Amino acid sequence: MIMKHFKIYILFGLSVLGIASVQSQQLHTHSNAASMSNEANSVSGWGGSATESSVSSEVYSGSYSIKLESPNNGWNYAAYTFATTANEQYVVTFYAKSASSSNPALYWGGGGVVENQKIDITSSNWTQYSKTVTANGTNIALNIYPGSPALAGESVYIDYFSITPLSGADTQAPTAPSLLSNGQTDTTVDLSWSGATDNTGVTNYKVFKDGVLETTLGNVSSYQVTGLTASTAYSFTVTALDAAGNESVASNAVPVTTSSTSGGGTTGGHWTQDGTNIYYNDGNVGIGTTNPSELLDINGNIEVNRMVKIDGHGAVGSLQIMDNTDTGTYDVLLRGDAGSSYIKSGSFGIGTSNPLSKVHIFNGSSGQNPHNYSDLSVEDTDHVMISLMTYNTKQAYYGFADTDDGFVGGIQYSHPDDALHFRVNNHSSDMMIDASGNVGIGTTSPDAKLAVKGNIHAEEVKVDLSVPGPDYVFKEDYDLKSLEEVQNHIKAHGHLPNIPSAKEMEANGIDLGEMNMKLLEKIEELTLYILEQEKKLEIQNFQIEKLENKDKRIVELENRLKKIEQFLNQD
Repeated sequence: MIMKHFKIYILFGLSVLGIASVQSQQLHTHSNAASMSNEANSVSGWGGSATESSVSSEVYSGSYSIKLESPNNGWNYAAYTFATTANEQYVVTFYAKSASSSNPALYWGGGGVVENQKIDITSSNWTQYSKTVTANGTNIALNIYPGSPALAGESVYIDYFSITPLSGADTQAPTAPSLLSNGQTDTTVDLSWSGATDNTGVTNYKVFKDGVLETTLGNVSSYQVTGLTASTAYSFTVTALDAAGNESVASNAVPVTTSSTSGGGTTGGHWTQDGTNIYYNDGNVGIGTTNPSELLDINGNIEVNRMVKIDGHGAVGSLQIMDNTDTGTYDVLLRGDAGSSYIKSGSFGIGTSNPLSKVHIFNGSSGQNPHNYSDLSVEDTDHVMISLMTYNTKQAYYGFADTDDGFVGGIQYSHPDDALHFRVNNHSSDMMIDASGNVGIGTTSPDAKLAVKGNIHAEEVKVDLSVPGPDYVFKEDYDLKSLEEVQNHIKAHGHLPNIPSAKEMEANGIDLGEMNMKLLEKIEELTLYILEQEKKLEIQNFQIEKLENKDKRIVELENRLKKIEQFLNQD
């Protein structure tokens, strides 16, 4: 296999920017993809002529790392600046991984530090780098170059970045490793341990044999002790160290006795043969170990007719079950690490031997069978809940997808603002409920129990009134404005008294219940005006009738006068 490498140049440049002395232990304070304790999907704090991006495909720790890529041929770099105190020492620790370059080299130095050093990089795997640097002033500019100079497209990943002052900064020791023996011969013992943890990162391990230092290693998890004496008992321990030199307490002690010969030990007198059976009638049996702790202690793999395999080799164990027609695939695979575990076919039941869905979690009958469409069923005689638990800055989702559009809808709970969103057709939020219980449709800022941005179509709407009905209009002491006063108000303001203007309604909207009561008030006032006019009409009609009667009397008198005149004219 041909391993590709990369070049990284790290230069510490000094510039006095008036920054105060260091105020906190961790100087890589920005929340970005390479941060150790406050990781975020960003490249905040980094700049320069190289192209910086946050990626999730190549990660040492957490969810993201920063990819530094040269956009063209030349001395392109990424820069990070942190405050320092002159003549103080600082520990810079991070992990790096090659992407596509060759002849790897990493340079520490430049105008911002006292010493210049070069570290060769020869692995494309994540590797930890740690260096103590001495500052010349109040500010160190850290420049990372993907090449010397880089070709266009050459890149490197960085992650788990830490900058701490050396003097009194880190006094926390790593946690103790957990040690075990993976096997031995007459002259060697294979040791492995689970990685210890530390607030700034583990950099080295020490291996002790019978309390005496055997060797000091880098950040690895296994070691073979050589040069031992056959049939001899030894005791091994391991400690972890960080960049500041803090050392953990010793791991658990592992006693190992080397084999008598390179070919293995003898059976002794405890084995008994009875016909075709051979059995051990005293003590524990060890396979791959000389210190069995159980009746049967196997250090290694177990294969049963190639159909059941228990793999305990190394730091990751697995259980594999297959049928005799499979070649390279498993019906059941259970792994002991972050790799995939699966059941290739059939259904999986928890609490039941008769699962009625692909996954059926059973804690008592509910009285109903799962629906035919159910792939996941949770059944209980008591209350049932499915919990989606995330960190308080993250989101929780129920997603819905299809073959046409992928993820198109779902239910999303946003922990930062405690809001529940419902969305369809790839929309960001069609309906939501905020932390106060307000519901928004078409808006993510509801200012009432129900806020709708758009039209509402309903057959019936019932509104509970928060204001009294206007029956007060019909009381004798009600101050009913005269029609002249109403007319003057309309001329002056352009709307009825006690009714908001069109401008006010456009700006503030209307309260449906309150507005209906105002309109009813105007209707009742109009009724009073009508009744008042009715009274006036009755009086006018009476007066008209009297005038009409007088008119008739006048006509009669005129007729009589004409007759008298005619009579007189005859004489």
